[in-house]
Amino acid sequence: MGLLKYWRDEAAHGKASNIKEEEAFTSLGLLLRFAMFMDNNWNELTA
Repeated sequence: MGLLKYWRDEAAHGKASNIKEEEAFTSLGLLLRFAMFMDNNWNELTA
């Protein structure tokens, strides 16, 4: 869940972010992998 906290902290209150393009690309890829994991394991995770 650190990925979500990271993005929230960087974008909070309309502040400009210092995230570079490469870092944003990597973070979005990791967030997509997390979303796919959640989708594939939803029943087990919510049981």
